[in-house]
Amino acid sequence: MYEDEQSFAKGIYEILVNFMSEGSVKSLENYWLVNINAIKTMRKIDESLYLKLIEKFKEKKNEINANTDSGGTGHANSDPRRKGQTNDERELRARKQKTKEYRKHYSTAGLR
Repeated sequence: MYEDEQSFAKGIYEILVNFMSEGSVKSLENYWLVNINAIKTMRKIDESLYLKLIEKFKEKKNEINANTDSGGTGHANSDPRRKGQTNDERELRARKQKTKEYRKHYSTAGLR
């Protein structure tokens, strides 16, 4: 591996981490998708930086979910029934909702 490739990968990592948004989980996912080519390039050069980046995204997601009671949408939820939910409960509810949506549009996908 060349020194300049390594510094290039490190630069990509630093840029991605420094410009992560403080918004919602949805905007964080969009940020990942918009930068997927840079992320793939960085991964080809240095797998360890890629793994560190994944951890940073997970930390940011957990931070966003901890600061909101709406499952990461970025909006405070005033429904008192949801205030005690953990991140795991919110993720499970979101996963069930996504599965329900997929079943509507892709009935042959075999989602149960």
